[in-house]
Amino acid sequence: MRATLAGTGFTDVSFPDLADYPAEERAVALERAGLLETEIAALEEQARELSDAHYFDAVALAEAVEADLDAVTVRGGFGATDATFVISGWVAAHNEAGLLAALEPMGDAIDIGFAEPGPDDRPPVELRNPRLLRPFEVLTDLYGRPRYDEVDPTPLLAPFFFAFFGICIGDVGYGLMLIAGAWFIKNKLDVAPGVKKFMDLMIAGGVAAIIAGVAFASYFAWDAAELPSFLLALRIIDPMEQLETFLIFTVVLGVTQVFLGVLISAWDLARRGDWSAAVFEQLSTLFLFGMIAVAVLVPSLSGVAIALGVGLTAAFKGRAIDAALRADGVAAWDRAVGIAWLALFVVWLVSLGGMIGLPVGWVFLAGTALGLAGSKATRRIVIGLLGGVYAVYGMSSFLGDVLSYTRLAALSLSGALVGMVFNLLARLVGSGAGGLFDAGGFSIVWGVVVVVLAALVFVFGHVFNVVINLLGAFVHPARLQFVEFFSKFYEGGGRDYRPFGFRTKTLVLHADNVRQEGAGT
Repeated sequence: MRATLAGTGFTDVSFPDLADYPAEERAVALERAGLLETEIAALEEQARELSDAHYFDAVALAEAVEADLDAVTVRGGFGATDATFVISGWVAAHNEAGLLAALEPMGDAIDIGFAEPGPDDRPPVELRNPRLLRPFEVLTDLYGRPRYDEVDPTPLLAPFFFAFFGICIGDVGYGLMLIAGAWFIKNKLDVAPGVKKFMDLMIAGGVAAIIAGVAFASYFAWDAAELPSFLLALRIIDPMEQLETFLIFTVVLGVTQVFLGVLISAWDLARRGDWSAAVFEQLSTLFLFGMIAVAVLVPSLSGVAIALGVGLTAAFKGRAIDAALRADGVAAWDRAVGIAWLALFVVWLVSLGGMIGLPVGWVFLAGTALGLAGSKATRRIVIGLLGGVYAVYGMSSFLGDVLSYTRLAALSLSGALVGMVFNLLARLVGSGAGGLFDAGGFSIVWGVVVVVLAALVFVFGHVFNVVINLLGAFVHPARLQFVEFFSKFYEGGGRDYRPFGFRTKTLVLHADNVRQEGAGT
């Protein structure tokens, strides 16, 4: 039998501690398992009692030990000899004086030097914004901190996110509910600092919702016809009745933010010394849409405005003008031919708009053929121009970017309509209370029950509406910042600045006593 089993991978295992039959041994094991379960349950209950009694002391001790461990292990990163040691690290420029003051008592025993980051360095980033803007750093950190050489987008996105969030909620009552809920979570619950900062953002969003609610005359989505006249006097727009105006307003917001992103990108490129990219790649975008605006506002100039806008933008983005003026390895006469061809190209664009009746097209075609045949600069310009045409075609994405902002109106209207539905349901539930009160007797009790049920429908309905709308009111405005706005000028990828010091999750007071006695947090 062993020879047969050997061919099947069989392994012989013996249990020297088991002497009885399998059934009896199994019964003994099950009995022992039951006893162990009882013992484990008793130990877990004892552990819970000890945790409740000594939780704060244990946390204090653990964090004190971790702090001591950090203080020891961090020394392994120092360059040291028997007599000297070297420490290098990052310090914020505004903390330089404080560091010097802290090390002053050591006098001549130390030597301190400061240097700006080099081209290969990757310094950490510390965001420094006014107090009112700090809650909006949550959005910047959610996308990724700026690199050391990037602009901090927090002050740039803050007014837009504030306005977009307010539009999406757009109700005074909902704004008050949001402020109350965020304040309670921040001040009455034991939450992490990051959660507290997010609650500050929600409080700011509640303020924005109140402002938008006053502008919309929306107070718990109540029927405007039943509101006091002084509240209606404060209304700026009725989103339901003036939907077209409301949509145009959101589009204007989108145009403003998207092209602000283009301007910031141009400024950032110029700040780094790349004026060519700032003008030809970024400002040319504004030029094109400026010409489109001229075509819309001045119909008599629409043809020439569109022709010049598209043609010159293609020339800008394809670096055709740059190729004409800075053509390397090209003779002066050749460069002059290229510049002349560009001038002819502009005249042809004007003729396309109907401003010139001469047969400029044939002249331009002949000039192009001659230039391609005999001028190296002209060939470079034409190739660049073709690349610019493709770049202009890619700018159609700007239309989608701007139209994304119309969803703000959709979110605002959906929240208002759902609120109106809950108001209607509360009215329907409470409509029978008047008859019950008029009937008198025990019917009054039922009338009170109906009133309470109507109030519950009103309260829980609007709480539900706020919670549901809150997700869209945060996600979509954040998406507009990350996709439509940041994509124009911002990359992120920086790392957070974490100063050297103790890292603890709770505040430990009298740490030395804690280590010795295990008391006091």
